[in-house]
Amino acid sequence: MINLKNITLVALALLIFNPPTLLAEFDAIFYNDLELNTISRAELDGSNVEVVVPTGQTSSPDFLAIHTETEKLFWVEQGMRIMSADLDGSNILEVIPSLSEVQSLTVDQVNNQLYYTDSLGTSERGIFRANLDGSGVTQINTGQGMENPTALALDAAGEKIYYTDPFVGRINVVDYDGSNYTEVAFRSGATGLPAISLDLENGHIYWVNGGSAQAIERTTIDPDQAPSAGFETVVSFDFSPPSSLVVDDSVSPGPDLYWVDQDTISIIRRNLSTQESVTLLSDDDGLIGPQSLTLKKLPEEEEVPVLVPGTEIEDAPEVLEVETENKLVVLQLKEFSGASLDEMAFAQYQTEAYGSPIVSLINKSPQVRYEVTAVRQTDGRIKKKISKTHANVRVKLGPGAWKASYNAKIVTRTGAAKAKRKRGRITNRLRKIRGNVIDRKQAGQSTLAPRNRLQKVRVRRQLSRFRTRETTPESPATPTIEFD
Repeated sequence: MINLKNITLVALALLIFNPPTLLAEFDAIFYNDLELNTISRAELDGSNVEVVVPTGQTSSPDFLAIHTETEKLFWVEQGMRIMSADLDGSNILEVIPSLSEVQSLTVDQVNNQLYYTDSLGTSERGIFRANLDGSGVTQINTGQGMENPTALALDAAGEKIYYTDPFVGRINVVDYDGSNYTEVAFRSGATGLPAISLDLENGHIYWVNGGSAQAIERTTIDPDQAPSAGFETVVSFDFSPPSSLVVDDSVSPGPDLYWVDQDTISIIRRNLSTQESVTLLSDDDGLIGPQSLTLKKLPEEEEVPVLVPGTEIEDAPEVLEVETENKLVVLQLKEFSGASLDEMAFAQYQTEAYGSPIVSLINKSPQVRYEVTAVRQTDGRIKKKISKTHANVRVKLGPGAWKASYNAKIVTRTGAAKAKRKRGRITNRLRKIRGNVIDRKQAGQSTLAPRNRLQKVRVRRQLSRFRTRETTPESPATPTIEFD
């Protein structure tokens, strides 16, 4: 007899220990197939191929682009409209309808906008910019050298647009407003320039030459050297040039070039440092009519430092929110991944705590605590807060103008009996200070000094289970925070 309860438990266990893979969890290639009318994705080594936009949900998808922050996939459908979807292919939307003949699409990751080229209804073409939702469509200046822009690449940080003009064989650059036109490269006879890509890390621009040579070529993006610097051939082809090109300048050694190879109907990656080429996907993987590709790279994780003796905090706490009604401020402090004492200091701590330098047990190793101090600018009144975490630290203040700073402490636990005795002494001290505050208030005297002592002693009580081993110098202070 089948025990459904046991089957359910087994299924839950498999789900817990073998969770489903999400698209956002790894770097991926997204590519189209014009014959199959699909968009698919695979890992960067060509494995785990999955169709994300299947046949029937799009028509002639081309010119793929991804917005990393929102994890949205964009593409051009039939050359006449720009579409979007989540990276798993769900939530397909028409973003910009009623276009004429789109030949390129790319995303500004910094300013969160789309850039594309389209026909102007004449023999000329234009470069256009729009928000990610399709609003705010604006044509970039179509002045000198911008008669027929086709393929696009962006330097978003530098606010530069690089584009090809295949009718005259030029690669040009302009500012985001269309000014400062500069010729980057001139390839006589290069009447086919279907793709370009930037290697900002190494200062190169790459393009596909489908006219005078069947090749991927490159030159410098330094305007003081181009176009006199000339160009060099990076990869040559026997018959047909690639239809799409992406440079990944985040790898080391690198960069990596990815392209759709029309000679072999495949997607190729070549590392230019090692000159090693790998066929990632081919007709054996079901490719029939690939035309365009783009990469989805996970953002690089910022390394979180460890709090060690000698650490200094260079930045003031960030003010995330000010709750005027409650006279409360929410702060963001510097994140530390943990705390560490040097071996000699830690051995001394273990000897003091346990009688010998034994191996640290759980919760006996160094920990981080933050001490926030807010000072009222008019009279020096202080408010203090101890926090275990760096994020969303809420500090209750009062009327007046305040500035807040903080330090970080390396603390180690003390024995339970010792902590209890210490807490008892501090509690008695707090009672005496509170009594002093009441006496001074009744006598009409200033209570500022005992109130400030009260804040300091409360911090000591909060840390009564720990011994403070190291304290960083105080951070810079926030700008003034005012409450009525």
